Amino acid sequence: SFGFTHHIPNKFFRKTWFSSLPKMLSENGIIVLTFWQFDNIPGDYLVGWDNKKNTYRYCYQYSIEDINNLIESYKRSNLKLIDDYFEDNRNRYLIFGKI
Repeated sequence: SFGFTHHIPNKFFRKTWFSSLPKMLSENGIIVLTFWQFDNIPGDYLVGWDNKKNTYRYCYQYSIEDINNLIESYKRSNLKLIDDYFEDNRNRYLIFGKI
């Protein structure tokens, strides 16, 4: 899920999305999630789009607590955190697989 997680608009939809992924995972499958780190303060934002005047898109900045809660939730779903790293101007990547 590249470039998607930060566009999920509210807590209910984020929880629904993240909880559905382990259920769809095949036996040898992996889940790769990216979290765009565009600001230091977690929360909801409207940010510009393609340098166009008066054109905005919704983005959610995940907190460290949000991400840690997701990691713990996936561990309870018998997923293993295979990798956790920062790349692309501080974007966070999480890779999970079945245990």
